[in-house]
Amino acid sequence: MVGDNTWFSSQLVRLVLEEQYFIYNYKLYRQTAGSASGSSLTIPLVYIYLYYWRQHLLQDLINKNELIIRCQDEAIITWNRSEDELRTILATANSQFPQPIWNITHIGSSIHFRDIDLTNENRIFQTCVYHARMFNDKQLLSSFPDIIQPKIKQDPWKWLRAAMLKAIRYCSGHDTFREEMLEIKWQLESYKIPKGIFDQTHDEILQDFGVTVVYPPYTRSNCELMREHVFNYDRYRKAKKQARKRTSIPSSVYT
Repeated sequence: MVGDNTWFSSQLVRLVLEEQYFIYNYKLYRQTAGSASGSSLTIPLVYIYLYYWRQHLLQDLINKNELIIRCQDEAIITWNRSEDELRTILATANSQFPQPIWNITHIGSSIHFRDIDLTNENRIFQTCVYHARMFNDKQLLSSFPDIIQPKIKQDPWKWLRAAMLKAIRYCSGHDTFREEMLEIKWQLESYKIPKGIFDQTHDEILQDFGVTVVYPPYTRSNCELMREHVFNYDRYRKAKKQARKRTSIPSSVYT
């Protein structure tokens, strides 16, 4: 059978969710205890649900001027009204479904989401790189030098370029960008990586994205210029990827 058969796909999903059958190593098994939560099927279904339902749901509940950011099954929203009103709206959203879909982890003027730190300071939205230090890196690495090899030691050039591009994308202001550059330098020194690598990588990024060094009188900082060039490059890559998808001919075959 050629084509997209929605009924056939839904029946397969129902077989897994209701009867909890699955195939492993070419054999059919049935789970008799527990649920299908956390399986390789249910996790993508959650993502699909959030993707197709979040816009309809949030447009009814959240002011259109607010910012909504989602990554997989986690999300953050900006809110400029009272906290009680926010909790009431989210509780109303949860009451529409058998199981709660919104689990509030934190409400405040500053929050980190994945590897980015977001702050609302006097109604000005600011972002920078978030660093999670849950243990003493140096002590751990010195205890297991042969087992633990951080990315910065595996390939300093690749790590440094990725760190600089992250700083350019994430840091919304000149001061936070400068602080992140100092943080990167500190990490290089901590792992005893030559200082010259930093300047060489920085110059390469400037050349790759066509950014010239700004001299006085300053009109725009290097940080602003680099962000503009990197974002333009990101938009170009996204448009090119979408163009490839449009030109490709999708096909599916069921046997």
